[in-house]
Amino acid sequence: MKVHHGSEEFKCHQCNYVTTWKKCLLQHTKVHHGSEKFKCHQCSYVTKWKQGLLQHTKVHHGSEEFKCHQCSYVTKSKEYLARHMKVHHGSIKFECAQCNYATKWKQCLLQHTKIWHGSKEFNCHQCSYVTKSKQSLLQHTKVHHGSEEFKCHQCSYVTKTKGYLINHMNVHLDSENLKCHQCNFTTTLKRYLTSHVKAHHSSEKFECAQCNYTSKWKHKLFQHVKVHHSSGQLKCHQCNFTTKLKQYLAKHVKVHHCSKEFKCQQCSYVTKWKQNLLQHTKVHHGSEKFKCHQCSYVTKWKQCLLQHTKVHHGSEKFKCHQCNYVTKSEEYLARHMKVHHGSIKF
Repeated sequence: MKVHHGSEEFKCHQCNYVTTWKKCLLQHTKVHHGSEKFKCHQCSYVTKWKQGLLQHTKVHHGSEEFKCHQCSYVTKSKEYLARHMKVHHGSIKFECAQCNYATKWKQCLLQHTKIWHGSKEFNCHQCSYVTKSKQSLLQHTKVHHGSEEFKCHQCSYVTKTKGYLINHMNVHLDSENLKCHQCNFTTTLKRYLTSHVKAHHSSEKFECAQCNYTSKWKHKLFQHVKVHHSSGQLKCHQCNFTTKLKQYLAKHVKVHHCSKEFKCQQCSYVTKWKQNLLQHTKVHHGSEKFKCHQCSYVTKWKQCLLQHTKVHHGSEKFKCHQCNYVTKSEEYLARHMKVHHGSIKF
């Protein structure tokens, strides 16, 4: 009721940020204007969130471990152990009454039922957008019809999604780099550091119980099992197409049976994918350009400029620990490791 009918607004006294939620204002003030920081006494880790420091200390410096009594799995997180027990040793399954879908997660069954068997639809009152998810409609309305914008105070970046702004702000946190304690890798994004440690320094592997497949990523193992060892099939109700992956069925229906199209208003370009239309418009009709301040490089893609700057003007390097290969791109190093040393498995 507050969002749709309330008149009260909370305004930031240091910038033009406005929200209808007091907790969002407190979070905004802490992230963008707060000076308080929580520092780790055992390494250079710094965060504005006390909970983040507690989690960091527990994972990286804590001695307490939680062990699985049915296999050799060990973790420093009680939540991870509970999840491990449910996925690998749990017998409880939630089965769909309308098809052969089964899962160990009740929430996944509810989501499946809503998307594939539900009749209720949420319509956008300002365009032809239709979805079976209320959250998707709210996100659509905010992005495409909302007037609220989140602006970066250090550059010209603007977005209608708060989460995108938070991710963007990490680009400016050069002074708060996160460092790997086992090599010279540094990054401004915590998830990149976690991924790096897991790929390059972790010995943990997820093994398939039905073949010799192994992966360092749990979701890759799930996908492998579903594709290679599962008997369940998702069927198209309009033709004889079948697949074991939900995203493939959704893509098939959209391409072959959906009549909705996205048309360019400046030329005859037509596509069934909204993202393709946005990309087409930007490349062929957009005037915005991102220029490099150190050379004549120009692009219409901000990400390409960031990559260009990193590769051609950056000083950071990524080194292979098994040969003398050196690159300025983390992605190139990962590709090199996979091709030449086979140490990264997916």
